[in-house]
Amino acid sequence: MRTWAAPTLFLLACALGTSAAGCAKKTAPQDDPADKRAEAKPISATTVPVAIRPMPRYVTLTGSLVADRKSAVAADVSGKVLSVRVDRGSVVKAGQVLLVLDKRSASIRSREAAANVELARSQAALARDECARADGLLASGALGKAEYERIKTQCQTSASSFEAAQARREAAIQSVGDAVIKAPFAGIVSERLVNVGEYVQPQTQVVQLVAADPIRLQLNVPEAHLANVGLNTPVELSVAAFPDTWFQGTIQYMSAALRERSRDLLVEAVVPNPEQKLRPGMFALARLPLPKAEAPVVPHASVKVEGELVRLFVDKSGTLEERIVELGARDGDVVEIRKGVTRGESVVSPFPLEAKDGARIAAR
Repeated sequence: MRTWAAPTLFLLACALGTSAAGCAKKTAPQDDPADKRAEAKPISATTVPVAIRPMPRYVTLTGSLVADRKSAVAADVSGKVLSVRVDRGSVVKAGQVLLVLDKRSASIRSREAAANVELARSQAALARDECARADGLLASGALGKAEYERIKTQCQTSASSFEAAQARREAAIQSVGDAVIKAPFAGIVSERLVNVGEYVQPQTQVVQLVAADPIRLQLNVPEAHLANVGLNTPVELSVAAFPDTWFQGTIQYMSAALRERSRDLLVEAVVPNPEQKLRPGMFALARLPLPKAEAPVVPHASVKVEGELVRLFVDKSGTLEERIVELGARDGDVVEIRKGVTRGESVVSPFPLEAKDGARIAAR
């Protein structure tokens, strides 16, 4: 067996130790100076001071939308339905045809009434001539008083019969026109109640019609806020179908007395609705204006809204500090900050998308 000399073993161990140390140095993580320089690089940002200004205040109420006008359109004559020109949801103008009834019977009655008018006209003319002759005969003494009175009565009766015939003719003509049922006002058909082939009579409801432009908002205003409510008071409202839109209206109708149990007053606001976005029956969130109050405000561009979270950056001696804030009312380009900033601080505007908490602001 070969044996190793002590000096040789010592040199081999040293070589192995040196190699391990060298490997350890190669695998150790190294700090990149470029990363440090990137983190320390200041950002360019514009800051504006938090201002104090009067901001609007509102009382928030819930209400319901109702039609400005609502009508159960009914037939005025009897007849079979020949055609229905509208259906549920149809938007109609005032005077637009809704249904057409069979008017043949009405036309026959109209012609009969016209003939009766001509007959009554002839009889009335004949009676007038008879009366004229009776006046001359009475004056000459050839006609007795009793006979004269009979002839005069016949004249008056013929004249009345002629007027009655004219009235019946006008009613018959009206019946012909009533066979075409028209919309009494512009609106939307909420329900169609008859079909082709059905027989309708006077007072039979044929369609339900509602007027949705303008539309009314019904609100119950608590007694404590009545001092801020009156005719022509502006109202803003929002509905779930259009959550980012505020519709404008004014109070036009107010009840005469408060409700005893709830101690509130029923008011109605009229809201223009030319695009028919608002429909009767919708639930609405409404705001009534209150006197303005001073509050801290910042530009709306300086805040970033992410769901329920609202953020902005405050300049703290050249370093950005991220804040979670609570928004209040908005007035034009500024928004109220209820919590999160105070007067005298400065915020970054517009909101810097690339900024982080603790970043430095570049000197200008």
